[in-house]
Amino acid sequence: MAVKPYPWIMQTSMLSIHANTNQLGGLGSLSRQLAANLPAQEQSCEIQDQVQLSGAREISVLSPVRERTEAYRQELGLGLWERFQDQRIDLLPIQVSGRNDGADTRSNIADTAMGRQAKRSAYENAPGGRVSLSFPLLEGLTELSDSHTFRLTSLAGGSHSERSRHYLGVGFDIDMLDGQPINADHPGFRDFMTRARELGATEVLGPGARGHNNHIHVSWPREAAG
Repeated sequence: MAVKPYPWIMQTSMLSIHANTNQLGGLGSLSRQLAANLPAQEQSCEIQDQVQLSGAREISVLSPVRERTEAYRQELGLGLWERFQDQRIDLLPIQVSGRNDGADTRSNIADTAMGRQAKRSAYENAPGGRVSLSFPLLEGLTELSDSHTFRLTSLAGGSHSERSRHYLGVGFDIDMLDGQPINADHPGFRDFMTRARELGATEVLGPGARGHNNHIHVSWPREAAG
């Protein structure tokens, strides 16, 4: 039986939600669009190596040190979108509150992959507007998804505390990890949190912390925004 961490989310299994290409502008061909729009010098460093995955899909392997340009941010977003398509991560298409406001994790990653800022929610404590998902956040998600599958439930969207780092584009939440819902009995949540700290995250909360018994929150310093 599928676990339903939130009663309003119809969940069939981990990584089961497919892309709504009409809403997100046909991201299935986004890789070709980006290559066509990048200057030649950007294209030359955009893809370092190619890894052939099952189903003949290819993704770029990011080099360990890159100049933090908007083209690189876009590449990170595209890499995460491709991991979503390959069912290595899942991106919740609505807020955990049940709202459908275009500031969900799937839309946030899609916007980043298309060179746009991520939308923030505009209800309750959320400030509205847009923000760039930070380089440490995107790099951290890429690194963490090398060794884990997980479901992202919040990036820049949702309503959090008034000074939440989510609104700065430096934080994320997950509620599923390696095919299991996050709770105090999850066998791997502590290792995930430790790895996030190793990647520079300074606010890492999970089961045992107030308000985090069913999810993990990870964020980088406020200074990492932008």
